[in-house]
Parts: sequence; C-alpha cells; structure tokens
Amino acid sequence: MDNLLYKYRSVDKNGLDILINSALYFPTTSTFNDPFDGQLLPVDFENELKDLGLHPGPIKLSSANEHIKEEINRVGVFCLCKTPDDILMWSHYADSHQGFCLGFKPDLKRKIETNGIPINQYPIAYEADHPFKEIYENYPDINSFEDFINLCENFKKAALTVKHEHWRYEAEERLISRESGLYLFQPEALDCVILGMNISNKDTFTIKNLLNRAEWKHVRLLKAFRGKAALKLEIREETKFQPI
Repeated sequence: MDNLLYKYRSVDKNGLDILINSALYFPTTSTFNDPFDGQLLPVDFENELKDLGLHPGPIKLSSANEHIKEEINRVGVFCLCKTPDDILMWSHYADSHQGFCLGFKPDLKRKIETNGIPINQYPIAYEADHPFKEIYENYPDINSFEDFINLCENFKKAALTVKHEHWRYEAEERLISRESGLYLFQPEALDCVILGMNISNKDTFTIKNLLNRAEWKHVRLLKAFRGKAALKLEIREETKFQPI
C-alpha cells in the first residue's frame, strides 16, 4: 500500500458519488474547516503588521491583492492523505470510523479528465509562522510585470499549501485545479477501498455491490480492525462477493 494517496469519506451521497460516477469533487477553500486554510490575503497580512506596530516592508500589496483573491476563490482543492490507518483521520473525515477510505494510485493527477484545466499537485507544508512572512520579508523589488506575477503566484501557493503545524498528522497531499467543480477520473486510478472499523452492515453491502461493477473489478477491498492489545488500526483484506 506504499505510495498510495488516500481519501477518507462518509457513506453519503458525496462519498458514494466517487464510486457511482467515477467523479471527484474539487471544492473551494471557503468550505474548509480551517479558517486559515486558503483564507489568507496579502493586504490583510500587511494591515495586521501595521496594527501590531511593525513596519510592513517595501512591498505594497494592494495592487496584487484583488488578483490573488480572485485566483484563490476560483480554485478547487482535492485533499488526500498519505496514510490509511490514522485514527484521527478516520474520526474526523470518515464519520467516526463508520465510513470508508479510498486508496488512489500516485499518478491520479494524470488520470483525471480536466478538459484542459490545469491541475497541480503539492504536499502540504506545516509551519507555526504565518505563510506570508518569509515571502514578504525576502521578496526583491518588483521591476516588471513578470516580477508581479511571480509574487502573486508565491502568495497564492503559500495560502493554499501551508497549514499550521497542528495539522501535521494529516500528512496531506493536494490536487489543486484552476477551477472548482466535479471531475471524472479513469477507474484504473483507484487501487483499493478500505471499510471503516465501525461501518454498518448496510453500508458494507452498498460498497461491495458498487465494487462489483465492471469498472471496479480490479479494486482491492480491505477493512480496518481494532489492533490487538494496541491503540492502533490494522488493515486487512476483505472478501468481495457477487451481487444478488
């Protein structure tokens, strides 16, 4: 299971849509549960420095702010995790271990039908400092339009790929699309589905039936179990069945 990228989901319409329609939803950052994630803007940072009595530095960000804000508000972000057995991830994103987890192959980005819309892939950096601090302190003078665009891209990337170190347990990798929305993917990109430790019999039946569709015949089915005499999860192979 090394190198797979995992998506924890509840057994609901949005979660099952991945298996029903081979579709991934890239939401905007405005829906995220972290108010700092994708919500930071350069002018706000500059004004906050002034409120603290600090010199804001040589860069005036008002001209770049609207461009950066528009870019951040339009992008879609599909969040993935590098670990399939994190207890907190199952608790927070898979309905308290009652949901499931999808394991995608590392080349997932190349298996998404983008219709020409660019998608980039980034690992998340976890830091204690504000993500704009280093950019603001070290960026050279802006002498050309290219310098301006590079500055905007640096701020946008920092806003979308840096989170507070408390989120480090998520071991997150992100696919970031220029446009939010629903994207189809090729079924071979999915390697496995892991059932949660506390998933119901009804939801287990639903997922097993979906995995018996022709496009998912190659997908391995696994299940999370309570670890023996340990506070951990164990992932084991699960039997697939033919639908009735």
